Amino acid sequence: MKNLNETRLAAIQVINKIVVLKTNVANMCPTSREELAIELPRLESIKKWATENDQLQDIKHYLISKTWGQTYQFAAREVSKLFNN
Repeated sequence: MKNLNETRLAAIQVINKIVVLKTNVANMCPTSREELAIELPRLESIKKWATENDQLQDIKHYLISKTWGQTYQFAAREVSKLFNN
């Protein structure tokens, strides 16, 4: 069983992957669309886990403080909206 830090790190890795996939889909990459459809439901699970384990503020802080760069900033903003609701 993973401890809290390992789970948070895994959640952040999934979030990063989704941001990259969203950017690829926006750039018309067809294979990323299929993978994104598989990964998107995991965001709700991450939000639920973060809320239950008092980690929501840490996830929000990560999304706000990370320097995404021009390429990923719009997809990152979309993902961060889920955690702000």
